[in-house]
Amino acid sequence: MENQNKKNPLVITGIKTFERNPKAPDFVVCDGVLTPKLLIEQIKELGQNLDDAKQEYNGNIQFKFQILKNDYGSFTFKFNNFKPQKAQNNDQTTEPILNVNDGDDLPF
Repeated sequence: MENQNKKNPLVITGIKTFERNPKAPDFVVCDGVLTPKLLIEQIKELGQNLDDAKQEYNGNIQFKFQILKNDYGSFTFKFNNFKPQKAQNNDQTTEPILNVNDGDDLPF
């Protein structure tokens, strides 16, 4: 893929944004283009590297992504393959510690 970002392959190459036209209404955040060929090529090329970004909703495959603000006044789209670490199993159970002060519940 010719336009693949070498630093971060998860940056989506098929979606580009540009600073909005100064004459555009205030509700326009930016302008952009979508290049389906590049987007499809990137998804195929990354394959299993996108498994954590992939999900299914209503029978359709979806890919989660993040929108990052860049230094050029526009945005960068990046596949979101973040997967939280599973908590380690601790067999220890914690019980609340009770502090008995002879009936005096005040902390001072």
